[in-house]
Amino acid sequence: MIRRREGPAEAPSASLGFAGVSWSELCTVLVAVIVASLPAVMPAMVGAMAAQPGIGNEGAGYLVSINMAGIFTGTLVSALTHRRGSAKQRIVAGLLVMILGNFMTIAASGMASLMIARLLSGVGEGFAAGVCFSLIAVSSRPGTTFAYYAAGQAVVGFIGMGSLPWLVAASDWRAFYVVMTLVAVPALFLAGPATRHVPTEAAKSPKSRTISSAGFVSLALIFLFFSGMALVWAFLQPIGEQHGLSLATITGALASAAIAGFVGSLAAALAADRLGDRSAALIGMALVIASAAGLCSGSGAAFVFGAWALNFVWGFQYPFLFRMLARTDSGRGAAVTPMATGIALSVGPAVGGAILAHAGLASACITFLFITLGALLVCFGRSSSAVPLALLEQS
Repeated sequence: MIRRREGPAEAPSASLGFAGVSWSELCTVLVAVIVASLPAVMPAMVGAMAAQPGIGNEGAGYLVSINMAGIFTGTLVSALTHRRGSAKQRIVAGLLVMILGNFMTIAASGMASLMIARLLSGVGEGFAAGVCFSLIAVSSRPGTTFAYYAAGQAVVGFIGMGSLPWLVAASDWRAFYVVMTLVAVPALFLAGPATRHVPTEAAKSPKSRTISSAGFVSLALIFLFFSGMALVWAFLQPIGEQHGLSLATITGALASAAIAGFVGSLAAALAADRLGDRSAALIGMALVIASAAGLCSGSGAAFVFGAWALNFVWGFQYPFLFRMLARTDSGRGAAVTPMATGIALSVGPAVGGAILAHAGLASACITFLFITLGALLVCFGRSSSAVPLALLEQS
């Protein structure tokens, strides 16, 4: 039986804002998008690093993986120390560590120093993001607030992947991290407004102390799906270059793919009341197969379609995977979702880079299919009932 969850006490201005989300909650979303902007432009980062002498696809994969490992570590530390300091202080602390890591990246002169810098930056990103996710979880309408976050990530991906490759080509790979640092500065001033809508007690009190076995299964499925997606998604620019495509074509494909992810999230939100887990999984499997076929093809148009399908199915499937987790464990399990995705985004690029370097594109696509289809097949077998996405706002 589903019971309505009573939200936290709202500040006097909680009714103000946009579409039921207060301005304070919108500030939380904006800060979360800023601190988690790197995953949205990961292909641009990989492309910038892979072109450097002595790094290549494999080295770029390891760099982005250690960055994601840092994000996971920072999120874990944030969860373990959630009772220490105010939410504003914790967000600011994470942002400062993230900015310091970016400065160290700009000044780095070798692979070892780059690895340390990206790890440090990731820790700051993950720490601040963990605070933001906890604030979103106790907002008045967490499902709607999370949807705004997903949309913001897609916008960042569209702008970043459409412009950063050109910026790096015209100047230097360090320009990528200069931009990432400048983007982080406004979040320092938004940390205060972003934490005003949630009482301290609500922000710091988890629903439960343990994760249920069903919750662990749902988290594992999210991990597998993200790992398979990241395996090829992080290398879209090098894959396009392998097909002999121009920078203009690749940049256009990456930008349109970001739009596709945004459209996929909107499609999931609109269809959630009518679409069950099995139907969603079937649609996801069809799109995953279509994406792999497009990316393996030597045609430029097929590559664009493959990149578009990849991002669409990612944006479309994630809400349904999270809905399944919310149905099985809406407490601690849902709270540690960023950790599962962080580990996946650490493993996926490292595996993808190694496979591309030693076995080729076809093997990478086969591995991508094996992992993602496996996760979706388990989803297909677990549930067939249609549960509204509004469940994210209930327990």
